[in-house]
Amino acid sequence: FFFLMIRRPPRSTQSRSSAASDVYKRQVAVLAHEIPREIGDTGILLAAGFAGKKIIFWNTFVNITAIIGTIIALPLGSVNEVVTNCFIAIVAGNFFYIALTSMLPVVNSVNTFKIALGQLIALGLGVGAMVAVIFVEGTQGHDH
Repeated sequence: FFFLMIRRPPRSTQSRSSAASDVYKRQVAVLAHEIPREIGDTGILLAAGFAGKKIIFWNTFVNITAIIGTIIALPLGSVNEVVTNCFIAIVAGNFFYIALTSMLPVVNSVNTFKIALGQLIALGLGVGAMVAVIFVEGTQGHDH
């Protein structure tokens, strides 16, 4: 969805400088999320034995299905809170399934303390970043 975020901010005036700042913040947030995700996706496909054009094809295919899923889910999710909570539960369950079946065996195969400590620190930083986002959004007065 980065293409939705790339737009020229409004000309900075007294009343619009905040809007311009919000656009830049959104662009940085999307980049900070998308670049590591794409690197991770590519790494997973490489580890699965994919190469070159196959990686590009399947990565593009997955991203297109994500856009289609969003187009379907946004109207359905706005129906009521129960539907939204069901979507969240399904997505969270899929993430847990992928983590437990695909990634956990690789993480557990590490035999050195230094690498295991690095993975633990990275996990802690990721959780800390998510908690920080929750607190920052909570102080901004957003209602979502």
